[in-house]
Amino acid sequence: MYSIARRGLGEEVKTTGGLFGVGGKAEPAPTPAEAKVELLAAYEKAKVAYNDYCVINNEGRPFEIDELSEL
Repeated sequence: MYSIARRGLGEEVKTTGGLFGVGGKAEPAPTPAEAKVELLAAYEKAKVAYNDYCVINNEGRPFEIDELSEL
């Protein structure tokens, strides 16, 4: 998300063309609509990865609410 935000500000745009990167032109910064689409896609990907992490981390551990209610 940080990288997408920096590209939106025009700070991390790639150069295209030129010979071995010399003399290339910077790509235009993404429009706010394009940045929003990229950010939402990155958010969804991060959410899925975090949920997978939680499932793997809690695998094999007992999870019973009844024991907690006795306290």
